[in-house]
Amino acid sequence: MIRKHHRREKFLLELEGGAQVATMEELRQNFDLEKIFDYLEDGRLEKWLRDRFYAAEADAIKTLDLDDEDTPEKLCDILGVDYEQYADLADEIFWRRERLEHLLEITDDEEILQHVDDVAFDQEDLEDILSSDEIPEIIYLCDEHFTFPSGILRIKNVHYVGIIKNVTVVIESNREVDLDALRISFENVRLEGAFINSRQEEPPRSRQDRMPPKTYSNSRINEIMKNKIDRAAPKGYGGYAKAEPSYDRQPARQPEPPKPVYQERVARQPEPVYQERPAPRSAESSKTHDERTTIIQNKTGVHTRPAYAFVQLANTFKSKITIKGKGKSGDAKSVLMIMSLGLSKGSEVTITADGPDAEEAVNALVGLIENKFDQE
Repeated sequence: MIRKHHRREKFLLELEGGAQVATMEELRQNFDLEKIFDYLEDGRLEKWLRDRFYAAEADAIKTLDLDDEDTPEKLCDILGVDYEQYADLADEIFWRRERLEHLLEITDDEEILQHVDDVAFDQEDLEDILSSDEIPEIIYLCDEHFTFPSGILRIKNVHYVGIIKNVTVVIESNREVDLDALRISFENVRLEGAFINSRQEEPPRSRQDRMPPKTYSNSRINEIMKNKIDRAAPKGYGGYAKAEPSYDRQPARQPEPPKPVYQERVARQPEPVYQERPAPRSAESSKTHDERTTIIQNKTGVHTRPAYAFVQLANTFKSKITIKGKGKSGDAKSVLMIMSLGLSKGSEVTITADGPDAEEAVNALVGLIENKFDQE
């Protein structure tokens, strides 16, 4: 009996206009530099090439430096695509990457990171965003001072959000401006100038501030105040407050008659202590959870390329993996989360995995970090 071999289905790349490409010719016909660059970063382009036996092209793109501005041109040459028609787009890709790296130093809010094009880092950025064909409904302000002349105030239906401390917006107008009528609103921003009916929202509050105020009865309030006083009192032996010496004359305490020797010996005999032994840890449980701490050793820290290498390796495991560093933790399979930690040389990181291949995952990821992400 002849055994039939099931052919493994090869995955497709989605390019311009949602086209699903399976061959190199289709890739060239529907070429989308921005998406191809994303596939280069997450490793899917190399896998797509190797699945179709383009070994030379796969080896060539593996050597590309993602931080090199010439990489888009080299990538087009490897794939047999004319670079000239994509030169402007390549500049835009690196411009966006630089903005994203700058933004990651300020916030790790996924919503803001996904709208990096809508962030104004200065006055010029703000004017460029407002002069675009599609003006966003929310614009994020990332500088301490912005000026809103009459030209900006003509653009309605925009909500401005300050994402750093002490953002000031100066309304420049010879007369009062009704912001409500213009449907312009602000959040986490201090307004100056001539304006009325401002829908300026309060800055985002902490979780504790957002909780409803607690109400206490008088007895509960007294109890809380008493606890504060007790904690503020000087501590003595055993953690209790020392009692003030008393000068009142007390009657002398009569000594107790001595106890028989045999009673004292009986009283001193220690009672047997029975301790339960902890249940032995099963081999299966030790394999489904693992955790190790290591140190970032490469000179440049965890920038874009190491982050993508780490995430690409983490995604090969089934276990849930988290990474902790500099007081923050998150999903080790998210590039944005890895970059938001701001890990530099000497940073201590802890890798934790829970799942069927937890031990293998932790060993591989720690090995990648200790090998300096295979970059040096």
